[in-house]
Amino acid sequence: MIGALRNTFGLAFFAPLLLRSGLSAFRTTRWSVHLLRTGCAVSSAILMFWALARVPMSDAIALNFAAPIFVAIAAVVLFGETMGVRRWTATGFGFLGILIILRPGFQEFGLGLVAVLVSAALWAGMVLCNKFLTRTDTMTQIVVLNLIVAAPVSMLIALPFWQTPTWWALGLTAIQGLLGTIAHFLVARGFQLADASHIMPVDFLRLPFVTIIAYLVFAERPDVATMVGACVIFASTSYIAWRGRRVGVPQVPLPRVADALTSEVPGSSPPAKDRRP
Repeated sequence: MIGALRNTFGLAFFAPLLLRSGLSAFRTTRWSVHLLRTGCAVSSAILMFWALARVPMSDAIALNFAAPIFVAIAAVVLFGETMGVRRWTATGFGFLGILIILRPGFQEFGLGLVAVLVSAALWAGMVLCNKFLTRTDTMTQIVVLNLIVAAPVSMLIALPFWQTPTWWALGLTAIQGLLGTIAHFLVARGFQLADASHIMPVDFLRLPFVTIIAYLVFAERPDVATMVGACVIFASTSYIAWRGRRVGVPQVPLPRVADALTSEVPGSSPPAKDRRP
């Protein structure tokens, strides 16, 4: 229900964007990627919502930071972004941070933690789809087509569990729909401008925000292992980003982004080979 209401409100808030773009938003040659992106996004959100009822917020968010590591590895395989020995070593330390949070053998490995980890992997898949789509589609297409597919799909999933929502729940999911969709728009824009493996560490700003909110609203306090594991993951992905700049991985200039948006449109010239390391 949370996922369905969130996506429905998100679509309602961005309806003016759809009306302004008209039928041009549907003119894409990447429908399969849009559908895969939406599937990853909806599944990731539902798993995270489910997990939040079973694990502390700080644990869920800290473990969800495995997503940047998944993105960095997949970006190498799918987009040809290179990672040297040092960055692969940093990635290994990132997985060590995940193990510190999970503490296999020292605590019950419940389904809540599994759901968070799978949610992180699916979220990474959504990010990589964003990265792929920014080469051919506009920002309006990426955001609007996601909502058009996600709203009815998540509503169908929610119907067997439907309960009449309170006005309070409607208000919260409306805010969630607005903020969540803006966040998707900004993430997609970010991946137009830089390599996926080099901007993800910024996402770690969520941890102090969530920790403070969880303490003030729900009286939750993260344990030492969670904070240590989160710091290890943060250090790992920060080093991956720093090392990428050190070896000269460039930002994508805006004119190049404009070229990428039309490079694979039928009738246009083929895209030049990506020379970024």
